[in-house]
Amino acid sequence: MEHQKLIKRKKTLTAIMIVPGILLAIIALYILTYKGDQDLIALYAMVPLIAFTGLIFPFIQILKIQKELKKIP
Repeated sequence: MEHQKLIKRKKTLTAIMIVPGILLAIIALYILTYKGDQDLIALYAMVPLIAFTGLIFPFIQILKIQKELKKIP
Protein backbone atom coordinates (compact mmCIF):
# COMPACT_ATOMS: atom_id res chain seq x y z
CA MET A 1 0.00 0.00 0.00
CA GLU A 2 2.83 2.36 0.87
CA HIS A 3 4.42 1.64 -2.52
CA GLN A 4 1.28 2.68 -4.42
CA LYS A 5 0.95 5.85 -2.36
CA LEU A 6 4.50 6.88 -3.17
CA ILE A 7 4.04 6.20 -6.89
CA LYS A 8 0.81 8.23 -6.95
CA ARG A 9 2.54 11.10 -5.12
CA LYS A 10 5.43 11.01 -7.60
CA LYS A 11 3.05 11.15 -10.58
CA THR A 12 1.18 14.06 -9.00
CA LEU A 13 4.38 16.03 -8.40
CA THR A 14 5.50 15.37 -11.96
CA ALA A 15 2.19 16.66 -13.33
CA ILE A 16 2.34 19.73 -11.09
CA MET A 17 5.76 20.65 -12.51
CA ILE A 18 4.29 21.15 -15.99
CA VAL A 19 2.49 24.41 -15.15
CA PRO A 20 5.51 26.36 -13.82
CA GLY A 21 7.57 25.08 -16.75
CA ILE A 22 5.06 26.49 -19.21
CA LEU A 23 4.84 29.73 -17.24
CA LEU A 24 8.63 30.14 -17.27
CA ALA A 25 8.68 29.54 -21.03
CA ILE A 26 6.02 32.22 -21.57
CA ILE A 27 7.89 34.71 -19.37
CA ALA A 28 11.16 33.95 -21.19
CA LEU A 29 9.53 34.51 -24.59
CA TYR A 30 7.97 37.76 -23.36
CA ILE A 31 11.30 39.04 -22.03
CA LEU A 32 13.16 38.07 -25.20
CA THR A 33 10.62 39.69 -27.52
CA TYR A 34 9.90 42.78 -25.39
CA LYS A 35 10.64 46.01 -27.22
CA GLY A 36 9.35 48.58 -24.73
CA ASP A 37 11.32 50.86 -22.47
CA GLN A 38 9.72 49.87 -19.17
CA ASP A 39 11.71 47.98 -16.60
CA LEU A 40 11.20 44.23 -16.39
CA ILE A 41 12.48 43.91 -12.81
CA ALA A 42 9.24 42.31 -11.60
CA LEU A 43 9.48 39.58 -14.22
CA TYR A 44 13.18 39.04 -13.51
CA ALA A 45 12.33 38.61 -9.82
CA MET A 46 9.53 36.13 -10.56
CA VAL A 47 11.71 33.77 -12.59
CA PRO A 48 13.81 32.38 -9.71
CA LEU A 49 10.76 32.28 -7.45
CA ILE A 50 8.75 30.24 -9.96
CA ALA A 51 11.75 28.07 -10.76
CA PHE A 52 12.41 27.19 -7.13
CA THR A 53 8.86 26.71 -5.89
CA GLY A 54 7.46 25.17 -9.04
CA LEU A 55 10.32 23.12 -10.44
CA ILE A 56 13.22 22.61 -8.06
CA PHE A 57 11.26 21.91 -4.87
CA PRO A 58 8.99 19.26 -6.48
CA PHE A 59 12.04 17.72 -8.18
CA ILE A 60 13.76 17.37 -4.80
CA GLN A 61 10.61 15.72 -3.43
CA ILE A 62 10.56 13.31 -6.38
CA LEU A 63 14.18 12.36 -5.67
CA LYS A 64 13.27 11.67 -2.03
CA ILE A 65 10.36 9.48 -3.17
CA GLN A 66 12.69 7.58 -5.53
CA LYS A 67 15.03 6.93 -2.62
CA GLU A 68 12.13 5.64 -0.49
CA LEU A 69 10.88 3.44 -3.33
CA LYS A 70 14.30 1.80 -3.61
CA LYS A 71 14.18 0.91 0.10
CA ILE A 72 10.84 -0.91 -0.26
CA PRO A 73 11.39 -4.51 -1.45
